[in-house]
Amino acid sequence: MRRLLAALALALSLLVPAPLPVAAQTPSAAQRDPQTQTVYITRTGKRYHRDGCRYLASSKIPMSLKDAKANGYTPCKVCHPPSRKCMSETSRFPLTLYFVITFLD
Repeated sequence: MRRLLAALALALSLLVPAPLPVAAQTPSAAQRDPQTQTVYITRTGKRYHRDGCRYLASSKIPMSLKDAKANGYTPCKVCHPPSRKCMSETSRFPLTLYFVITFLD
């Protein structure tokens, strides 16, 4: 019975679009085009960061995401700055999968 309900929930969640939070429904210009977002680099590092990352304590040089990628910088693994997709373009499949796995346990 649990598996049947989980399968039904999975099928419904894939067919019916989930409502987006208000912030995701009205993305700002920076969210629509993440390539124009400002990220920060340091004088000596090879990664780009979000504002407020702990690795920006010694230096903080603003740069567009597009320029940071073009210059070979990679995203920080601590602050997880934007890399490719806009938030509204991300799939809701992982959330659905999480629901099914949680429901089955």
